[in-house]
Amino acid sequence: MVPSSYTPTLTFDSNNDAYFYFNHSLIDTIQVIDAFKNIRFLIQRNINRRNINWISATICKINENGQLSWVNYLSYPDSLQQGINGKIFSFNACQLNINNVDEITVHAFRILPVNNLLPDTLHITHSNGLITKMLVTTEDILVKFTPNGNLVYGVEPFKNRLQPQTDAITNRIYKAVTDGRYTYSINRFYLSINDTFRCRTPVPMEVGQNFLLIKCDERDSIVWAKWIGRGDAYSFSLDYNPLTSELALGFTCLPYDFESPFNPYYLTSRFYDILLLRIDTSGSVKWSRLYPGNNVDELNAVSYNQLNNQLLLIGNTTSTNLQLDSCSVPKVASLTYFIASLDSTNTISSIQSIQSNSFNVQRGKAILGVPITDRKGRTFIPGWFSDSILMPCRILRAPGGTIDGVLLVYNTLITIDTGVCDKMISPSGKYTWDSTGFYRDTLLNTLGCDSLLQFKVTVLRNNKILDSAVCYRMVSYSGRYVWDSSGNYLDTLVNSKGCDSIKK
Repeated sequence: MVPSSYTPTLTFDSNNDAYFYFNHSLIDTIQVIDAFKNIRFLIQRNINRRNINWISATICKINENGQLSWVNYLSYPDSLQQGINGKIFSFNACQLNINNVDEITVHAFRILPVNNLLPDTLHITHSNGLITKMLVTTEDILVKFTPNGNLVYGVEPFKNRLQPQTDAITNRIYKAVTDGRYTYSINRFYLSINDTFRCRTPVPMEVGQNFLLIKCDERDSIVWAKWIGRGDAYSFSLDYNPLTSELALGFTCLPYDFESPFNPYYLTSRFYDILLLRIDTSGSVKWSRLYPGNNVDELNAVSYNQLNNQLLLIGNTTSTNLQLDSCSVPKVASLTYFIASLDSTNTISSIQSIQSNSFNVQRGKAILGVPITDRKGRTFIPGWFSDSILMPCRILRAPGGTIDGVLLVYNTLITIDTGVCDKMISPSGKYTWDSTGFYRDTLLNTLGCDSLLQFKVTVLRNNKILDSAVCYRMVSYSGRYVWDSSGNYLDTLVNSKGCDSIKK
């Protein structure tokens, strides 16, 4: 795949088959080599259109054995003669989701030059060569496929939701997730006049960039919409946690120019900062937090680790004082990427940093992508860099200034449940814990780096005071003592855990 291909999205269905989406240009040559070393060309370079910047989108299915099952293409070929200087349009970041019957939904929206007017015709080219054409009147269209790649339907879910003056070219879907039945998306509407988003509970919006969180049902009809804010914001990320039936929404905003009920620094802070929300499935915000710094702080992705109910945050900062709760991001002059874990009490429990030397000279020479967490709690973070990156344990270098891909494996903090009779000495030997509670210890791993461990310690000894009245005397519970006068006495038994249980 040549460098002009971009914006990949990957997801899995209930059978562990993978679905892969990406944008590409007609001047790309794209081939797939499967697990059996079979080579298949998805796109052949079109020499006749070398100077045309026409972007198409491809979605394909790869089964659990690593074999390519089918490929579908999305494009607007009828628009080729309408652009300026060969710039026609591009699909932006497409959102790919799998519902509870393994249907694939694709939110594909366009970036248009001013003279490439709607309506337009979307072409869907199937693996068998059949082409389906659909009239499109708004920027966003949702296309649904069966697990076999057959088209179910295509709809424009946000059509006729605003006045005609603002309805045509206003919407962007930044991120969409599904709980299997319902789909949640974060949308932007750019308004030139005050308007109201039409749904069951209408949402009034003022002139400018307005951001809504929208819930759609299995028929792609809108259930509710919630206003998040208006103004300067970007880099939206959204994830769903089935364990708690909640959403995590994070993004970067300029507090000085972002009017929102969740922004405590409106009209005061002039640096880009990170805003994070926890939202239930009815649209109520359960918790929100803005993390400010003294320079630019950006959030790149949020992702739930369902094994330990932690929320993973990936971001970057040029601030020298960014504080994520009690954890400080290392204070460096160049840009630093960070990976942080937010626990169920909404507290940052751990943080690691990755520094790119390239950022001392030029921004944009490294990036971390959206993480994927497996069933063992390990999180895989894709990315790339073109110079070197400084990790907590080592330095990775790209030879000769080339662009190198990197896959980081991040082991999040998992609580170890431990029962002890009286007390526990920590693995490092630094601490002794003699009461029930949560504790942390730090060890050096094989790379010579700190490895953070968290324990839930439960003291199993049971000490009880029993008030007993007897006529003449009492034989103790263990049978070792006979008490024939009033007073306080101690006896010791072994409980079901093998620990001494003291009765008084």
